[in-house]
Amino acid sequence: MSQVLAHVLRDGRLESLHRGDFVVVNSSGEVIAGLGDRGLRTYMRSAAKPIQAMPLLESGAVEHFGFSAKELAVMMASHNGESFHLAAVESILGKIGLTPGHLHCGFHRPLLRDAADNWLKSEQDESALLNNCSGKHAGMLALARFLETPLETYLSVDHPVQQRILRRLSALSGLPEDGIETGIDGCSAPAFYLPLHGMATAFARLADGKLAAAEQAFTIMSTNPEMVAGAGRFDTALMRCSGGRIVCKLGAEGVRCCSVRGENNLGIAVKVADGGQRASGVVLLEILAQLDLLSADELQQMQAFHRPRLRNCAGLDVGLIQPAFSL
Repeated sequence: MSQVLAHVLRDGRLESLHRGDFVVVNSSGEVIAGLGDRGLRTYMRSAAKPIQAMPLLESGAVEHFGFSAKELAVMMASHNGESFHLAAVESILGKIGLTPGHLHCGFHRPLLRDAADNWLKSEQDESALLNNCSGKHAGMLALARFLETPLETYLSVDHPVQQRILRRLSALSGLPEDGIETGIDGCSAPAFYLPLHGMATAFARLADGKLAAAEQAFTIMSTNPEMVAGAGRFDTALMRCSGGRIVCKLGAEGVRCCSVRGENNLGIAVKVADGGQRASGVVLLEILAQLDLLSADELQQMQAFHRPRLRNCAGLDVGLIQPAFSL
């Protein structure tokens, strides 16, 4: 059963709580720590993006099209829709001879409020370019273009691009391909349904870098953290403060996965049961803190995410969210 992982306090009194499950493993899949149901099956959602980009890294398409590290990083991103994110996605599409009209991810307003306000003021069209998954989709189209496979159906689970992604996730997670089910993600790409243990194992193997594409993906994310999320975002802040040791990727509905390099290369997968994204960063930081995977200085730099303060509409500090478990 899911365990209580975080408390929401108002004026020092418990108001709400978040239950969830998590597991920490090494690259052999050995469990180092965890709470709740370590085998819980759920959708990986956008936490799969580094793995979804790996078949492109392995294909020769990077050299063929001349993609930059920042362009590759935005392929692994749930980006804010800041100007540099949009420019990178437009550049990818330009290099493969396509336009935002080829993206099948749909439109939503930029995640960053300032970027959304700028878009509203500009009175520009509702372009799929603004979707936080547009980089991922541009990367999938790039691979489809390189393989000379159909562009219109690039999101079909039977498409060669999606089959290569499934094979890569299977190999990294240690699960057979038929042990990974799929649904439809928010951006219409396949969403992978698998145990938390498989997600954590995949991220541990991203950290150990034995596979060339895993090493490349880890390095691209850790050296371009602003491309992976953006201003004010947890993943960008954690990758910046950890000096290249950690990569982190959120997924929708309270999922977050993390790779940690060190004496033991570790993978962590977190699922907040109610889908509350506000708790996933709190939980992940507490796991890292209790396992001594962050220094005191690094944890201090992440304090605003570790115990986030709650403010009301008048700006008054009325409470906080704090971790509520021990390993």
